Amino acid sequence: GGWQLSPFVTLGTGTPFDLSTSSQGGVNSRPDQVGNANIGLNKNFANNYFTYGNASAFIDPPINASGAYARVGTVHRNQFYGPGYNTTSLSVIKAIPIIERLKSEIRVQAYNLFNHPQFGNPSNTSIDQSQALIINGTRFRSAREMEFAYRVTF
Repeated sequence: GGWQLSPFVTLGTGTPFDLSTSSQGGVNSRPDQVGNANIGLNKNFANNYFTYGNASAFIDPPINASGAYARVGTVHRNQFYGPGYNTTSLSVIKAIPIIERLKSEIRVQAYNLFNHPQFGNPSNTSIDQSQALIINGTRFRSAREMEFAYRVTF
């Protein structure tokens, strides 16, 4: 006796991000979507990085005679979401009675137990750049963490 096992799973969607175009007439705009955005995590084996969609599926909106965008693009604000996240964590606790008023516990806790990578949003969301929609990082504190503790209660 005295054992306690506490697994917990966290699932979530990614955070929204906006796509933009280059500046025309001093104003940035949202692009027009003309193809399949293929939003999802894609590994580029040739260059050893992840992309999160097809930047060539977007183009700049039309430009008027004064050199500014004639209208806002067809892509909506926060239309796309970054990679979701999922973690499995586990706590194992063993209660050890010492005397009637004095108790102790040994705890082992593991966060992101399976060390599943939790990717962040694309770092560059301007469709006019060759490095558009590249994921180059993970979420803050998303690596596996383990904690060992001993607790005395009196």
